[in-house]
Amino acid sequence: MRIASFLVLALLLAACAGTTEKPGNGGGAEGFERDGILHNAQTAEDFIVRKLSYSAGLVNYVDPRRAKLTTREVSGESIVFRLDNAGDTGEFHKAALERAAELAVRLAWPDVMIEQEQDREGHLAYVRIETVGTPTDASLGATLPVRIVCMGNAVDIRGGYLYPTPIKNREGRTVALWEGGYLPAAGELPGQRDGKPVKKPLMDARTGQQALDPETGAPLWEEALERRQNLGRVSYILREGVRIVSTVPADELSAEFIELPLDRVIDLYEGVYVLPVSAEMIPMLVNGIERGMAAKGLPCKVEAEGVQRLIVTPLGVREKTLQQIFDELQTVDITFEPKTHCIVVFDEERKRVVIYGPLARRFLVGDVLLGTDPFTVGRDPITRKNRVPQQLQFRVSVRLLERAVPGRGGKYGVASPEDQKAGITPPGSKGKVNLSWTYRDRRGNLIREGEEVLHSADMADVLRHLWLRGMGPREVLAFCVVAKDSAAVIAELGFNPKRVKVDDK
Repeated sequence: MRIASFLVLALLLAACAGTTEKPGNGGGAEGFERDGILHNAQTAEDFIVRKLSYSAGLVNYVDPRRAKLTTREVSGESIVFRLDNAGDTGEFHKAALERAAELAVRLAWPDVMIEQEQDREGHLAYVRIETVGTPTDASLGATLPVRIVCMGNAVDIRGGYLYPTPIKNREGRTVALWEGGYLPAAGELPGQRDGKPVKKPLMDARTGQQALDPETGAPLWEEALERRQNLGRVSYILREGVRIVSTVPADELSAEFIELPLDRVIDLYEGVYVLPVSAEMIPMLVNGIERGMAAKGLPCKVEAEGVQRLIVTPLGVREKTLQQIFDELQTVDITFEPKTHCIVVFDEERKRVVIYGPLARRFLVGDVLLGTDPFTVGRDPITRKNRVPQQLQFRVSVRLLERAVPGRGGKYGVASPEDQKAGITPPGSKGKVNLSWTYRDRRGNLIREGEEVLHSADMADVLRHLWLRGMGPREVLAFCVVAKDSAAVIAELGFNPKRVKVDDK
């Protein structure tokens, strides 16, 4: 496998220049130093970590640069009349008058209203009406929730009057219509004008609980026209504002969605892609996104199209645009708990290798032979020439002598914290491997070598043991790649989008 490299490699090898190997006993309490890195029992545990589950940012599994946002937004411009000194003033009033005159001609509004407002600032407001989420059952005659955005400096448009205004899609097709009438007044509840007020709690997007008045602490109820103010611009959410008045193709009314490709480009020159997640991890990814976005007050439906891409569809009425939802999506953390295999993640941030997954999948099921650096095999992506394979300083042959055998409860003789407290050693065996290794300096001179039997086939145990014998970060990563490619361990490798050249030493 041709992999560009991993940032952890660069971080750990950055201190290599100008250092020399210091021979030691290869595993004592004090250990020895190689390339500026101490090799002892503590650093072995710190660098090679094993866990059952882990959390990582969604951006580790999708490439945001290749995401596709499909919007179905429909919008229109209008003027709110009959405001009581709460509309646009100054230059904004003049701009609103000019726009009102243009719309009156185009939409056949009465001229008299505009003439009355010529010299009365604060009585009209220039607004933009835009959809904020298309219901999945949208059809002819249904109402669409909209956001009304004040384009000027109007203070409050509630209770104002709008003449009939068409709402068009990006192709210019009229999809919906504001049929004309007064906007709900401040404090008016949905359905109140029909004599059937619908009192619904206003939900806090951050907590998921009913919102409270910041001054009195009293519960807040959903208004028919809810006022919002973000970054100095006032807008309003009208949940039942415009009505679909024409029959349009279904795809023009379908919900907006975000397409997230799961394959990641590793080699742009040769078109090499990898899948950071396996088929087993897809449901965990889907559930993690749905939980994470719900916690942000932005519920979404996530569907997987095989293992190649995810489709994220925002649900319900929302205040954020599709781009803003995509920005929030990139901050979601996903928790994975592999069941049928391990995931070896190269953690650049903490400079460590973490083996996640069930104990049963950490055991080697075959031999591993590591001598040639797998990162130097194949053609150079820049020169397109075959590279000369490089020999590693630490080389090892791992021969499986006995496979791990589970005991009662599938514990393989490994005591859980509860077993340790009770002083119980569960039945089962971790297997046995034969290790034959050599450690050389950069000139190829032998520093030390050895052959021994390790009573564990757990890959984490093997790597920690070899770390104490001189295996460095580069060889640890190479071992994981070779073991996975040769099916000596049932595992996947966790890649990160950050890339550095491994040939830079």
